[in-house]
Amino acid sequence: MSLEGNRCANCGARMRLVNVTKINTFRTPEASQYDVSVSRRNGGNFVQSSSRELLCTCCGYRIPAGKAKAVKPKKEKKVKETVREKETTQKDTSRKAIEKRNDRIIFWIKLLMFLAVVAVTAYFAYQYRDVIMGYYNQIVDIVNKVTSFVDRFKK
Repeated sequence: MSLEGNRCANCGARMRLVNVTKINTFRTPEASQYDVSVSRRNGGNFVQSSSRELLCTCCGYRIPAGKAKAVKPKKEKKVKETVREKETTQKDTSRKAIEKRNDRIIFWIKLLMFLAVVAVTAYFAYQYRDVIMGYYNQIVDIVNKVTSFVDRFKK
């Protein structure tokens, strides 16, 4: 496993491989993984363990060497996230453009429907103008009679 090119998840600096030695008591969970009889020779109170870790040269962040592949893609994820954000903003702008276009189409359809209703109304008004004028004259006569009737009571 090549550990070159691993970058810190916090600051992005290069990480280097180091050996880490830990001394634990038997009461810690890490100590239960080791043979007790070997450590009893050292006084029986401590267990020594060593492991390899990646250490950031800039901020001191540590990660076990076995998880090194999890560190490397973090910078790429940020790039992928920005690309996804750009794609979503482009989709949003395209959605807005589509909505604007649809709004214009709906406006023109409503306008054409209104003009069609006005044209049909005008046609029937022209064709049946005599009938309409007859009704209009009757309505005017009724209104005049009602006003004259009301005027009688005002005096």
